[in-house]
Amino acid sequence: MSRSQASIVNNIRKAAAAGAPEAQCVLGKLCYLGEGVAQNTPEALSWFEKAAANGHLEAAYILGKVFQEGSVVPRDYAQSLRWLTQAARASHALAEAELGVMYLNGEGVEKDQGEAFRWFERAAKGGDANSQYNAGLMLLNGRGTEADPQKAFFWFREAARGGDTPSRFNVGLMLFTGEGVPRDYLEAREWFEKAAADGDAASHFYLGLIHEEGRGVPRDPARALESYKKAALKGSNQAQYFLGLRYLSGEGAPRDEEEALYWLREAAAGGNEFAAFEMGLARMRGRGAPADQAEALAWFTQAAQKGLPGAAANLGTFYLKGLGVAVDYEKAYYWSQKGAEAGVAEAMLNMGLLRFYGRGGASRDYGLALEWFRKAAAAGAFAAYYELGLMYFQGTGVALDYAQAFEYFEKAAAAGEVNSRMYAGIMLLNGFGARSDPGRGFALVKGAAETGLAEAEYFLGIIFLQGLGVSQDPEEGRKWLRKAAEGGHAGAAEELGRLS
Repeated sequence: MSRSQASIVNNIRKAAAAGAPEAQCVLGKLCYLGEGVAQNTPEALSWFEKAAANGHLEAAYILGKVFQEGSVVPRDYAQSLRWLTQAARASHALAEAELGVMYLNGEGVEKDQGEAFRWFERAAKGGDANSQYNAGLMLLNGRGTEADPQKAFFWFREAARGGDTPSRFNVGLMLFTGEGVPRDYLEAREWFEKAAADGDAASHFYLGLIHEEGRGVPRDPARALESYKKAALKGSNQAQYFLGLRYLSGEGAPRDEEEALYWLREAAAGGNEFAAFEMGLARMRGRGAPADQAEALAWFTQAAQKGLPGAAANLGTFYLKGLGVAVDYEKAYYWSQKGAEAGVAEAMLNMGLLRFYGRGGASRDYGLALEWFRKAAAAGAFAAYYELGLMYFQGTGVALDYAQAFEYFEKAAAAGEVNSRMYAGIMLLNGFGARSDPGRGFALVKGAAETGLAEAEYFLGIIFLQGLGVSQDPEEGRKWLRKAAEGGHAGAAEELGRLS
């Protein structure tokens, strides 16, 4: 240390000893940091206490922080509260901000959101950007004070003007959504650009939305994709999800299922339930990689556990049919019920099947099965029309009614349900429930048989053998019976044996 520096320190000591608060605080800092004097924490605290006792606000604030952090002395929230309160009551903005944090988190005091807001607002008025942001959040969400989006916007904008990145994003978001202020996409974009320049991932994502949807600017898919990528690379799981969907569909990005799976997997691994659901669908259908039902089950489970009804419905189906897992009717019932209660058609169909057969811990109840099948059909599950048709065709749980059965089979057949094509065809061939139409009946049964449905192959063989709606052709009949027998149809094997 030079002679001049030593002289300065000596003068500070003299002033501090004479009771000058500023000198006491400065000397406390020198002792604390070991600058110009030997590092001495106890002496530093002694000088800070003397300065604070003489009304020096910064010294009181420093003491509050030292006892709050507990890095050089044991943490002591009571002492921290004492000194921070002294400084805060004299309008020291940083002390007010720290008190806000203490009351918000319950550090050394009972949690008190109202008290936290009071101190944040005081610090905000004193120009503290963090407190302006915190006051804005509490006003926006109605925590510790009545919700007031307009006041929230005011404080976010104050903090944003001071360079606070989260506040810049929030100002952009409120202008984008029109919450608390008139919607203004152009100004929203300006704030998002400022926050994005600071590295804010969410702002890159919203810039992507603005350019993709043309909000306040011409649509620009290329710029949108670029913004989504920037957000995704910074860890935005919403952006990762969006990128995955765009590469999967080829809309707004080149179609690339492998790239889609990469981004969907990233988003799902980060907890995005919608991405987990899409991953389940992709692994189930073999998009971007060979199908893997066990992996699909794992992704659907993740999404369902976060409350996604479609994933719950798919889980119900997987457990009902044993896809990627052993059949488990209880789990099938549990997940199907969750999906059904949310109105998912496939889940309602599953509930109908489980109640029809009395599986999953529930008793057989044809009335409830009928109700679920009707709900599923109305919601678009055309396989439910087949189940309804069977109930009326067989008179199970309802009065036998061929006309009603045919109506249901015809609806399901029109949607491509193969079993229903076969039943509708048989009914037209025999004039059950509908006017006889052998030609159409034959075409429906043949169409079902050509899909590989063993039961339809069997009936088509009988049709050719008997010449129903078509010229009799024993050779063609045997051919279809053989196909059915190869598919495991016992009746076809028995018929072939009889014919031989």
